Amino acid sequence: MTRLCAISILYAAGSWGVAAQFPENSAGKSVEMEGIDLYLHSATPSFGKIEDPTFWVHALRGRLLDDPPLWSLESARATIYREPEDDLILVAKAGSFDQERKAAQLTGGVRVTSGPLVVDLQDIAWDESQRVARSESIATLNHGSNQIVGSSIAIFPDDDRVELGGGTATILLAQEPEGDAKKETSVTDKYKQLLIEEHHGSSGSLKGAPLQRIEGPVRMSLIGKAPEDTLTIKADSVDLEYGSDPETRTPSRVSLKGHVELRQGESLIQSDEADLNLSG
Repeated sequence: MTRLCAISILYAAGSWGVAAQFPENSAGKSVEMEGIDLYLHSATPSFGKIEDPTFWVHALRGRLLDDPPLWSLESARATIYREPEDDLILVAKAGSFDQERKAAQLTGGVRVTSGPLVVDLQDIAWDESQRVARSESIATLNHGSNQIVGSSIAIFPDDDRVELGGGTATILLAQEPEGDAKKETSVTDKYKQLLIEEHHGSSGSLKGAPLQRIEGPVRMSLIGKAPEDTLTIKADSVDLEYGSDPETRTPSRVSLKGHVELRQGESLIQSDEADLNLSG
């Protein structure tokens, strides 16, 4: 076994505070373990200061491959550390961990959660040096009753930002009441849903609203509570504003820019810009 492999094993064993020796298999090419914990620390030099880990993955089983040195994981649960209530939790059937490259990958069906935010996708890779989690697989993001689907995803935890590739989105304008409240609460009496049928990319906040900026061309509809009120919209870009509450799930204003078209029934309005007030 190479020196690098031995160092990696001792590093993993450090989660129990022991420097254990583990047997090689008959080919001398890998080591298998159960219940392992692996950590990454900041890629920024600490000048000797002891720092808390920035990434942690626990796996039910793991195999350390010798060439190249790489952990193969089963039943993995990872944490990307932020503020305690805002940590990103990633759960997957399988994964890999590369101490040398300061990187990890989760595969086989992945769920990412942070507060009320839930993302389901096939795989995702974490790069500690860039502090970003990326995937080129289709990502379905749920935030309360709202859903955004993108062809790819990039999560920047330190910047509180999530970016998705082109796809669709459904935003409810009449959210379900909480507790014993029976009255429907809505930002508008006229529309019940914002349906984004096509866009080429979006961005938003992990902690607040995950859909704030939409790149186009964008096709979408404000679905009316009465069919004749439905408004179809085209624009080059769209910005959604959510009022003073950063965690609200319902937009109060829609700002449209570039080749704007608003159609309602037989009526058509064309403009370079338009603002739609949904607050009343």
